[in-house]
Amino acid sequence: MGKLRFPNPGSDFDRLTYIFHLVASACEGTDPFDLDFMASVVAKKGQASSQGAQGQMALNRSSRPDRSRDPLYNQMKSYSELYRLFGWIRPTEEGRLHFRTTLIGDVVAAYAMNDSSLRGGLLREALLGMVFPNAVSQNIGVTNQRPLVFLLRLMGLLGGSITKNEIILGLLGCVDDCESDALEKSKVVIEQLRTSSASAATAAVEEFAVRESVTRETLSNYTRFPIAALSSSTIGWGTKTKHVDLYGGPESVHAVSLTRHGMETVASLGEMTDLRAQDVESLDIDSQADLASSMYYVMLKRAGLAEVDVDRGIAEYGMQASAALGLSGQSAMLWVLYNPFTQATDEVINRATGGDDK
Repeated sequence: MGKLRFPNPGSDFDRLTYIFHLVASACEGTDPFDLDFMASVVAKKGQASSQGAQGQMALNRSSRPDRSRDPLYNQMKSYSELYRLFGWIRPTEEGRLHFRTTLIGDVVAAYAMNDSSLRGGLLREALLGMVFPNAVSQNIGVTNQRPLVFLLRLMGLLGGSITKNEIILGLLGCVDDCESDALEKSKVVIEQLRTSSASAATAAVEEFAVRESVTRETLSNYTRFPIAALSSSTIGWGTKTKHVDLYGGPESVHAVSLTRHGMETVASLGEMTDLRAQDVESLDIDSQADLASSMYYVMLKRAGLAEVDVDRGIAEYGMQASAALGLSGQSAMLWVLYNPFTQATDEVINRATGGDDK
């Protein structure tokens, strides 16, 4: 058995976006950069410290011969893991820890910090697009999973609320969401626990931790990112709540509950076509490139970027992409879940962008 793991550089999504903006702006969106470059930019901009120092002094105090013990280096590694999962950066041919920003990453860097509504939209697209397996990272032990989509749909089935223990049991324990009954299995497990008590859910988490040979604290740490995503006011899907009637016992529990926007998102997810690697790998390279180009513009439109070029891009590539997928016209692409900047291969991205990985 396996379990889903999330990087956890922080719970403030505005800050996560701002850090990306600083790094992408410093490298001007074209030059490859590495973790040391990221650490240097963030420290010199006063956004990271080490042993009470900032700027160059922070870099000096953080530096270790063993990079695994270098606090700033490891913090940047966690940021980079998340930005890869968002599709904002991709590894270069120089190695997995050398990066370039993607086209959608360039949009985030250029516009997101000046427009809170667009920032929320771009973050929602990044979160809904997160998927395993992908072309840019690894999550050993997981066969198939689009975690935030699974979690939102699970919340919808559970009446709109979910607790930390339920995220562990319902999401982290699901290694293949492509199984036809995966969502129903998680729902049943949680509903059965809710007829008992909150302490029964805690005991079930303890048993899961033993089976996975990890501590309960480690599993709890893995929930920080999804809870932060669900409760972020910038993203708008949910809020933190306290319930006295969620379980059969007398205990009150903390949970995250869907907002109206969150419930609307759940409803729309039920109508969407979720494309995975196995769904597109049989397409020829040109069709995959059309799909990648089309979805770049679709993601921008859904995020709220109102520019003529966006609609023109959907019109130009959407018809070919929808035909290759057997969908009914370019408008159907607006109901597709597929992030080309995490899911497509380098060859496809190069073809879609005319031979340049940018």
